[in-house]
Order: sequence, then structure tokens, then C-alpha cells
Amino acid sequence: MTPASGSDPADVPPRFKILEHTADLGLQVFGSSEAEVFKTASTALFSLILDTLPSEATEIRALTLEADGYAELLCDFLNHFLYLFDAEKLVPLHWKFEQLQPAGLTACVGFGQFDPRTQGVRTYVKAVTYHQLRFETNAEGAVAEFFVDV
Repeated sequence: MTPASGSDPADVPPRFKILEHTADLGLQVFGSSEAEVFKTASTALFSLILDTLPSEATEIRALTLEADGYAELLCDFLNHFLYLFDAEKLVPLHWKFEQLQPAGLTACVGFGQFDPRTQGVRTYVKAVTYHQLRFETNAEGAVAEFFVDV
């Protein structure tokens, strides 16, 4: 996650943490809004996968997804990015949500190209699972928890 311009990274609280579980790898993601949770979840997921993210977006694509609630939508959102990484070596870097509701989302996503010559794979993630999938909103914002199949 990139801190705001001019801020010291040490002053920015972590927006996600790795969850300990016997045989799974999970993440708990925090945000001041649903959109921030979706963005942070994507960044956190690819921080698990890659040792460094691409430095710039080279391609922008439209994304439309439908679901039955924020938890399912987040799972589909992240799995879509895992598919694009696996099939085309694309890494999501920037998001602009035109619509984000429990029933679906519409967004423009900026992708960078994964280059195995300069970037290493830390953990191969096959999928985000529905196991213990959770998404909650409250007065302070939103929090999501999800586990990945490695």
C-alpha cells in the first residue's frame, strides 16, 4: 500500500494483517469504506504473491461483477485478478470504482505487467476461498477476512 504523498510510511498504520491458521493463509483487511477494503485486499493479496509489484500500470480494463453481498463480491473480485495474473501476468495496481454495492461493481482497473526477470513469486495462490469469508461494515468503515488456497 502506498502512503499519501508527503507522509512518512512509519506514520501510516497497516491496513491489513496476515491471519494465522493451521494449514491456510488468510488476510484481515481494514478500510474506511467498502472501496478501500476492496483496494487494500487486492494489494495485500498480491503482496503475498510477489516480492515486488510492477512500478506502473500499462493497461486499463473495465470490470463488471455481480454477486449476492460484499463478501461474495470481494471473493469474485480477487479471483478475477488471480485469473488475469495466471493467464496474462497482469497485476492490479489502480482502481476507480464507478459503482460498488452489495449486488455488484463496475470499475476501471489499471494493471502492470509481471516480469519474472525482475520480480519474484513469493507464494503461489490458486484461489480465494469461501472458507471463513467475512465482510462487515460499521461506523468506522469496513473489515474483511478471507483465506487463500496455496
